[in-house]
Amino acid sequence: MNRLVLWNGVIIKRRFVLLLIVLLLTLLWYGLVKYRPWDIIIPVAPALRKLPDYEFQQVVLRDVSGARTFYRISANTLTLDKTQGLLEQVTGSILENNNPVFDFIAQRGVLSVAKRTVTFQDFSGWTSGRFYPPWRIDSPLVYWDNTMQSFTFDKKPKLASRDLLISASKIVYNQIFNFFLIGNDCEVRRGDYILQSDRAVLKNAIDVLTLEDNVALQGSSLNGRADLADWDIRQDTVRLRNNVVVQTDDVVLTGTLVALNSRQNTVQLQGDVRLRSKSATDDILVNTDRAVWNRQTEKIEFFENTRAWKNNSLIQSDQLVYDFAKKDVAASGTGRTTIIQTTE
Repeated sequence: MNRLVLWNGVIIKRRFVLLLIVLLLTLLWYGLVKYRPWDIIIPVAPALRKLPDYEFQQVVLRDVSGARTFYRISANTLTLDKTQGLLEQVTGSILENNNPVFDFIAQRGVLSVAKRTVTFQDFSGWTSGRFYPPWRIDSPLVYWDNTMQSFTFDKKPKLASRDLLISASKIVYNQIFNFFLIGNDCEVRRGDYILQSDRAVLKNAIDVLTLEDNVALQGSSLNGRADLADWDIRQDTVRLRNNVVVQTDDVVLTGTLVALNSRQNTVQLQGDVRLRSKSATDDILVNTDRAVWNRQTEKIEFFENTRAWKNNSLIQSDQLVYDFAKKDVAASGTGRTTIIQTTE
């Protein structure tokens, strides 16, 4: 019963017939996959299409205070599919009232249609219009979020304006609120000053850089630390606030507020100001409410409620001066001076 009898008396097994049927079906499947006869009826649409010199122009992003904000992106080539576009040699602008406020160039870009984001590589951008002074930023990798109206600069970007250079692990620029949010490993350089902190905020409308958390100051002849710092770019002034400690090779200065002005080359100290010398021979301590350090003359003048202790002497005067050259403190001015000898 398991055998079939063919012509001329040839007998074969039924199992062989099944194997032959499977082989024929396999050959049929292979032919369909290889030659795809249905493509003759329904032609395959190309997955990508290249559009040279394609430009996105005046696309409405968001209304801000009644003024429409647009962006404009141009590229030499744009390779586009349903999900993303690949851009080469990119130029663009962020517009407000049809005026550019931020221009940029990039070597490459990726446009995500669904997420409404653009990723740029080898990016350079600069502010214009309402910003003074203008800022320039360079970053290996940048993300533009159309919903949040913000750029995220990654891979250790650098933000510069004139002789001021800011670097960090990451920087975020928000178009709506007009500020730069500077992330970890923030470092600011200008002249002989270097400021470091955990994070910072640059408000372009008033050009003030605020540094927060673990603020450290380094200079050619001094260094210090504070809880908070404000760098007024227009006034060339760094204001260290709260638990301020400033040191030189000779003295340690503390106060509530210490302001370093690069233009006038002065340091102003306010609020429970104290000076302590590092001298091995003379023990000098000065307390006052306000002091001014002239870095050209290398003298610190103390005003208002001034008292100084030098070794075993108490000096009370309306004005005192510490001389870095002499490493000594003395009374100055025309007011009354009282010196009291004390014993241990």
